Amino acid sequence: MSALTIGHDAEVFVSQAGTITHAIGLLGGTKEKPVPVKQGALQEDNVLAELNIWPAATADKFVEHTNTVMEVLKSRLPDGYDVDIISSHHYPKEFLMAAPSQALEFGCDPDFNCWTLDENDTSSPLTTLRTAGGHVHIGFPNYVTELDRVMTMRMCDYLLGLPSVLLDTDTERRSLYGKAGAYRPKPYGAEYRTLSNFWLNDEALMRWVFAQAVECYEQRNSTKDYQLILPSVEVQRIINESDKVAAAKWVQALNINMPV
Repeated sequence: MSALTIGHDAEVFVSQAGTITHAIGLLGGTKEKPVPVKQGALQEDNVLAELNIWPAATADKFVEHTNTVMEVLKSRLPDGYDVDIISSHHYPKEFLMAAPSQALEFGCDPDFNCWTLDENDTSSPLTTLRTAGGHVHIGFPNYVTELDRVMTMRMCDYLLGLPSVLLDTDTERRSLYGKAGAYRPKPYGAEYRTLSNFWLNDEALMRWVFAQAVECYEQRNSTKDYQLILPSVEVQRIINESDKVAAAKWVQALNINMPV
């Protein structure tokens, strides 16, 4: 029997002399061919830098892998460049038009809504907004069933998505990506795609994400109990509308763990 593991692919913006710029050509690596580094991998995604980590069976390893790959990322940036952990940014149109064509290319791999099981719209409008995700990957300890996968992702909306409304100060990202229930099935389990990168800012948040992701899997069969208290339609609305008042009410009512 294998262990339950948690990983992530998180995106960050890059700045030059304090001004947000693009990461194109600075790191190399693509979705198809990421650049392997110690305890993970790096790649470029549109204008963003992306770090992937090795799956972790403990919170300590989750934090260690994340910090290690982040340090490698920073070390590979040219002098005068740094990482900015923000969830969204509007680039000047002229900047995007002058940047390499990758700045106008959006990922086309579909993701799904775990409540309806429908494919989400992956078309990207012509926009100057760019957004950074903090997608959480849950590796199941045994064989993967579709029921386990869907129920785990639904629980993620309650235990990760709902409290993230209070923890994430950004409210623009979900106009493009990260709606409630967004996930991708994976051979090893599932990828929850609702969270932004806000939790990269602090080790306590990293540990909270790890612990909540573990709980989502372990409590997957309790999803219907949560729905009886807070219907799925309402939890989706709260997340998609970033309704902090309702989020605070239900986080308390459902006794959802928050970072300490």
